[in-house]
Amino acid sequence: MNLPVAAESVIASLSAYGSGIGLHRMHYLCRHLLHSDWGKRVKTIHVVGSNGKGSTASMLAAMLGELGISHGLFISPHVLDIRERISVNGQYVSLEEMQELEARFEALRQLYARQCPGDEFGAFEALTYMALQHFFEQQVEVLVLEAGIGGRYDATRIMQGDFVAFTSIDLEHSALLGPTEELIAYDKMDIAPAGATVVMGELEPGLHSRLEVYARLRQVQLLPIASYTQASGLHMEHDRMHFNFCVDALEFEHISTPMLGHKQQQNARLATLLLKRWLHTHHPEVPASELQRACSAALSKLHIQGRFQQISCHPPIYADVAHTPKAIRHLAETFHQIKTGKTLVLMGVSGGKDVQAFIDELLGIADALILTRSWHRGKSLKAVPLDTTVPILGYEPIEAAVDAALQHAREHNMCVLITGSVFVVAEAWHYLNGQDPRKLHFL
Repeated sequence: MNLPVAAESVIASLSAYGSGIGLHRMHYLCRHLLHSDWGKRVKTIHVVGSNGKGSTASMLAAMLGELGISHGLFISPHVLDIRERISVNGQYVSLEEMQELEARFEALRQLYARQCPGDEFGAFEALTYMALQHFFEQQVEVLVLEAGIGGRYDATRIMQGDFVAFTSIDLEHSALLGPTEELIAYDKMDIAPAGATVVMGELEPGLHSRLEVYARLRQVQLLPIASYTQASGLHMEHDRMHFNFCVDALEFEHISTPMLGHKQQQNARLATLLLKRWLHTHHPEVPASELQRACSAALSKLHIQGRFQQISCHPPIYADVAHTPKAIRHLAETFHQIKTGKTLVLMGVSGGKDVQAFIDELLGIADALILTRSWHRGKSLKAVPLDTTVPILGYEPIEAAVDAALQHAREHNMCVLITGSVFVVAEAWHYLNGQDPRKLHFL
């Protein structure tokens, strides 16, 4: 996680996830919140999945905002500023508030260290606590919490919620969640308590049928978007997407959004279906017409950092934090629909990723590839044997790769797509903004 604070800050000194499972540590941090009047009445919407969590959570928050319902949004990762993770009613937490929240966490951490020496907090636990403390101070009505990894043991599970958005499944974090998509899905599903409603994105039929059984055993209601929503009229331009959809037979027409891609259309349907059912439970006074207006207005102006985003014009440079083969496939499908000329793809991956699988998904849109390595958690690609039908160039470090991409794109009248990991996107973006990517602090 890159931080707009000093490297010696408390958060920067922590490991990513702490000493093993940390739910007991989260309870220690949040016990005063959980037992407060606010903690007993606040409503929580969880968002889990392999890809699309941040987009879906941001859509839900934007729709709640259009309805005038006070809400806190916690997402990860961030790209340019750690404050992207924590917002209330669309406003990032201030740097001063972040410093105060960090100081509060550090005081609790020191007390805990004296009671339980060796049981270390992780950075994600700290940030989750800081977000919840901020939401408590602002007395929001609803929390929209994106899980970090999985669901069963995720720090965000400390807040119980009766609605869960489950976006997608891919093989990711297998060492922690399991070696199959089925085991990963069960882990994510377990964030939902008995009696909750889980709104499900589009999954493979075989996996979906197994999840239906698992949901029944857990006493959880499963609502797949394929059964309760339909979409039509999808049309993409270079900077906007247009489509229609219906949810429970309620029509949402002439939707226009800067969020591009078939997967974003699915995320919009998922967010709207969940919100419609959530309103029926918690705000039945909201008329259908107001829901239609709020969803259309929210989607029309929603921008999320690093999600198929144009970050420069001369030459055109796009950035997307896709970091799994499935996510790269969806990115390539979207880019293909708006591509008008030649494209140079600048890509790097984190350690342990199958580079060839990424390249295979990009061959349909790439006229040339530049492979690089991020300073943080990057995988060197110099000695990796690759099979490709397009020219490949390799540049390390990432500054050299960005310079080469810009020169090549200008000489050959190409656009540039930067992707493969959040580290590559964040470092390249910072370098393009005149900053030193080596000074970023990732945890």
